[in-house]
This record gives sequence, C-alpha cells and structure tokens, in this order.
Amino acid sequence: LSPILVGGSVAAKYRWIYVNDIALDSHSLGNVNWSKTIDLNPGLNTIKIMAEDAQGNNSVTKVLTIDYQVQQ
Repeated sequence: LSPILVGGSVAAKYRWIYVNDIALDSHSLGNVNWSKTIDLNPGLNTIKIMAEDAQGNNSVTKVLTIDYQVQQ
C-alpha cells in the first residue's frame, strides 16, 4: 500500500463530504476545504468524491482513477 493525499474545496452549503462512500469527520458546514489520505493498492485505484447538503441533496460524484505502478 502507498498513501496519497486527496483534497479540494466545495461550496459552503455542503455539510458532508464522502470519499469512497465514507463521510469525512473533519468537514463542517461552511468549511470549504477538505482532505483525506487514501491508501493505494498496486494497479488501478478508483476514488469517488461526493458532497451532500443539509437537505440531503447530493453533488455530482467526481471519480478519480489512479494507476499505481510499483517500481522494482
């Protein structure tokens, strides 16, 4: 496994940020910046990011695919 830090910002209206379907504990309403360390496995890794507002409305899910190649 190899860790990578992913992060970004969202509109202040969003209450929850989900990375790979897991809510980030560190995000609060009005805090537009977020980050999460993800462990990469060798080969293709898919990271899904989505935000949800207080009324349960979801943003468009962003998908990031990383091809982690182990150097020997």
